[in-house]
Amino acid sequence: MNIIEFLFFIYLTLTTLLIIFRTREYSLVADRQQVIDMASCHSLPTVGEVGYSVLCYGVTHISEIARLLNCEYSRYEVILALNSASNRAQFEQIVKHYKMVKVSHTTHTEIGSDKIINLYRSRLRGYRRLVVVDVATTSEYNALNSALSIASYDYIIPTISCPDVRCNALLHLAIILTTREHQGIELIRCYGASQTAIFQRDSLIERGGFSPLTIKQIPRNTTLRIHISPFVEQGNKAENRFLSLISLLVFTACSIIIAMLISPIAALCAIVTTALAIVAALYTLKAQDVKNCSVKTLLYQIRNLTLFFRSRKFTFS
Repeated sequence: MNIIEFLFFIYLTLTTLLIIFRTREYSLVADRQQVIDMASCHSLPTVGEVGYSVLCYGVTHISEIARLLNCEYSRYEVILALNSASNRAQFEQIVKHYKMVKVSHTTHTEIGSDKIINLYRSRLRGYRRLVVVDVATTSEYNALNSALSIASYDYIIPTISCPDVRCNALLHLAIILTTREHQGIELIRCYGASQTAIFQRDSLIERGGFSPLTIKQIPRNTTLRIHISPFVEQGNKAENRFLSLISLLVFTACSIIIAMLISPIAALCAIVTTALAIVAALYTLKAQDVKNCSVKTLLYQIRNLTLFFRSRKFTFS
């Protein structure tokens, strides 16, 4: 056995152990989530102290907004950062559909956000949790900083996609954040079906708001890693089946070809490890009750199960 083959077997062994370890973690979290779902968590007095502000950029369709508003958690708001000049038709449609009116506002000067042209809230009682910010920018980070400057709640969830919100996950997070051992947490990194970062509002403002270096500026001892995500990505079922099959075949073929260049035994081990990663990813997605997941979600989950080191750079998926 030469040195290359030896190192390859070590890599496959470590990857296999990592897949088993993280799959077990997801399984334990899923079991705990079921217990919380069955319990009467709303009766806990501390849960009501935790509120979430979901900051969105690039969400312009009524159906997308409706999905974000489809959450019964009491302390929850959705802030849309839109540039009316570049999205005039969609902007006017949102304002008309939700019967929004201009309101006065104050912003935090310590955040490097661009000017807020106007702030809108709905006159309809059922949509009081929706806020629309007309921002003078087309930059993702600056737009979210503008939304951050008027956020009401203590925990900030940024997104530029349009996932479905898991209210039970928000409730679970609230229970975790109110326990004594998790006091002083500035960042929650959620490794579920898709990765989500949740920031403590005051800490985020003190650090100047959103930027690619935001996560690196937060000390590791104030970062909490959990394996449950407040969001679920959706996709077209028929298209996802086809794309999933093609992607997984390419992924498997590349692993086998690389391994066969080393030895047939290495190729067999690579096939087993690849199959284990696929099965583990499907299992964890099912355990998290992710229905009709996209190929992006599946491939992300495989990557999440097999990645040895995770980046601390703050980016949008």
